[in-house]
Amino acid sequence: MPRTASPAVSVIVPLVARAEILDRAGLQLRAQTLSDIEILLVGGTPGSGDISSLRADERVRHEAPGLSLGDSLNAGLEACRGERIVLFDPRDELTPSALEALAVRMRHGGDAGAYGSYRFRAPIGDLPQDPLAQAPETVGLDELLACQWFPLSAMMIDRSVIGSVRFRTSLAASPQLLHPADLDWMLRLAELGAKWSRSRIRIASIWTRELRPAEEILACLQSRAKVLYSFSQTKLADQIPDKAARAERIADLAQDTVDAHAGLVTQRENPPSWYCVRRLPAGSMARWWQRLCFAGPAPSHLRPMQAEGESREPNSHELMRSLLECLTPAKPVVLVGNADATRHPGWLLASLGCPLHLLDLRGEGTPRWATEEQIDVSLLGDPAHAPAHAQFVLAEDGAAFDPPPGASVVGLADALQAFREKKVHRPRLGAEGEIPQTFHEPGMLELPRLIASYLADQVPPGNPAVLFGLGRNARRLAHVLRRRGIRIFGLDDSLTSPPDWVADEGIPVHLLRSRDEIPAGAALLMTVQRDEKFLRSLPAGLRVARWSLAGAVLSGQRKDAWHETGLWARQAA
Repeated sequence: MPRTASPAVSVIVPLVARAEILDRAGLQLRAQTLSDIEILLVGGTPGSGDISSLRADERVRHEAPGLSLGDSLNAGLEACRGERIVLFDPRDELTPSALEALAVRMRHGGDAGAYGSYRFRAPIGDLPQDPLAQAPETVGLDELLACQWFPLSAMMIDRSVIGSVRFRTSLAASPQLLHPADLDWMLRLAELGAKWSRSRIRIASIWTRELRPAEEILACLQSRAKVLYSFSQTKLADQIPDKAARAERIADLAQDTVDAHAGLVTQRENPPSWYCVRRLPAGSMARWWQRLCFAGPAPSHLRPMQAEGESREPNSHELMRSLLECLTPAKPVVLVGNADATRHPGWLLASLGCPLHLLDLRGEGTPRWATEEQIDVSLLGDPAHAPAHAQFVLAEDGAAFDPPPGASVVGLADALQAFREKKVHRPRLGAEGEIPQTFHEPGMLELPRLIASYLADQVPPGNPAVLFGLGRNARRLAHVLRRRGIRIFGLDDSLTSPPDWVADEGIPVHLLRSRDEIPAGAALLMTVQRDEKFLRSLPAGLRVARWSLAGAVLSGQRKDAWHETGLWARQAA
């Protein structure tokens, strides 16, 4: 297909996906019924911007290799020659008639742009509901300020309308996620009078972004709230002269963002995860994907909560969570009850990094579940032998013992009462549209974050860190290290390449091939709980800070979490 000097449509494709996804996107563009197009491949690694399915297509051009997502899209807007423009995320999927349908709608709609129907490409498959079922026939500034989200892959706009309006790259939430910079770009176009007419034809299946750790979600939502805040303030200045009334209206426009971050269940919206609230209708979950472009298993801070005034009995998972919320992460925990009764709370506490003590009133010894799960449990024969300021957890109703002075006692009955009394307080936007810091977990659920922060504190300024193990705990710790500007290396015998979260979340982790490659002066941080076998394999004389010991440090039971390798051999000698 020959390249034309002035094509009908320029399709800008950022190279932000894996090779097989880019190849699939190329096949979709070759299958378009509208052939008078140019395809601009922008960004990507220098020298690797080729898509095999488009290799022989003369309509393809390459622009801006090595630039960030926002900068490469701006370069594409500068270089395109088509009368109309489509920004196509290769992770989305276009129907064969997508470009033609949008072009036809623009010819007959009399507006500067067009948008079409789509479905979400969710982890469970395409949702059947139409996210735009209630969308207006024409979208402008008012509709965008109403928090409706329109994916760029399902939209087309006249190049003359775009003019010099470019993406604000400072708003991009992560290296592979443009939102809310795309919302800001569309709002600025709409402010200049751009409108998009609706096509009833199915245009695309839209890729849904996975939920990120709480800090990254906060950054994205805060940027989004400020974008809405800024545009609403300008637009409402004439409509609502009173400053206080205007501020209240602006806060209402962006309040959904705050509710999303707090994970609140309100009458209007629900937490953004298909998995965290299964009893909600698919349409409700689709609205969250539509508004925030997030999908997938929710982090623990985004969870179903009781709406104010609601009263119901918790399920077993909610009851255990309520129990954990009643505990303080900086105090030791002693489980009280028979072996079977302590299994569930014991496993949950150990998974969070909490050192466990068990009051063995019946002389049963180490419970079977602790042996099976390889969890260290310290047995106590008398409550008086418990660590100072211990929290006794009654895993079994009716367990009788005399707690020592200064100890607290929490049982399932307390957790049930706490669940019933839990009230929802909706945090409000700040004076400048900022979101309050609400993502920290309550009670013992805060412990993993505290451990990650403690281990990061063990890295001397200017030194790199080596993570032994690249699983769940390493992922959490890596985010803290990255924010502090610490170089990160990883060593995991079970991996031949970095885990998926390294690339997905844009965290620079260099995978070491052997123990001989450990950089000089690096702080060695063991992130896995069951670490004895790996530690035995390390050369003698290394000092390693262990995740499994950090909880005891935070609760005052140890002075530090450092361990010297080779200690077993010297003891045996």
